[in-house]
Amino acid sequence: MTPSIAPSIFAMPTLRQLGWLADERVIMNTDHSESSPLSDTDNVTQLLERISKRDTQALSALYDAHAGLLMSVIMAVLKDKAESEDILQESFLTIWNKAGMYQPHLGKPTSWMVTIAKNKAYDRYRKLVRQSEGMKVLKDNMVDDPVTSNVSPKADNEELLEGFKELNEDQKKAIELVFYQGFTQQEAATKLDAPLGTVKARIRRGLLQLKNFLNNKSQPKSR
Repeated sequence: MTPSIAPSIFAMPTLRQLGWLADERVIMNTDHSESSPLSDTDNVTQLLERISKRDTQALSALYDAHAGLLMSVIMAVLKDKAESEDILQESFLTIWNKAGMYQPHLGKPTSWMVTIAKNKAYDRYRKLVRQSEGMKVLKDNMVDDPVTSNVSPKADNEELLEGFKELNEDQKKAIELVFYQGFTQQEAATKLDAPLGTVKARIRRGLLQLKNFLNNKSQPKSR
């Protein structure tokens, strides 16, 4: 049974009205009733042809018919509703932008759409795995580092990510290269075209800022 998706939000010809912005996610119905995808390959192909000409009504029809199917494919990979909703949006954005690239002789249009959704889901899955591994390395380093050692090893990943977003871009890039991508500090300095001492300083200041952020989060709120 495929999840039921809310009625199409793709009706008007602007990016905001098409629902592509991150703060305008697809909202799933809670009854999870069976959706009814278009079974006629010719009909779906015709919709894709119309979409390639920027026909938002065709996109709306395609979305209403196949969002449930694509959501099921994505959920099977990510097993997370919020992440899956984001990937569903990205999948339909790709369909909107690349509908003209669909070639009927290479397979059914639904298979083409499922491939798009599945590839995006696996890309997101790999990103989430890297993020999780990076978080663990980052937390372990902060616990072992004398300067940041009073950070709890049980610090929540979401809080750590929230604090990471507060860093400046130079600090983010340096920390991402070393803790998320596994580069040495010297290699990171080479990639960033910056002196090694500068990169070390960015990492140290970033870790201290994260420590302060997490410590402030852990303090009980005054009433």
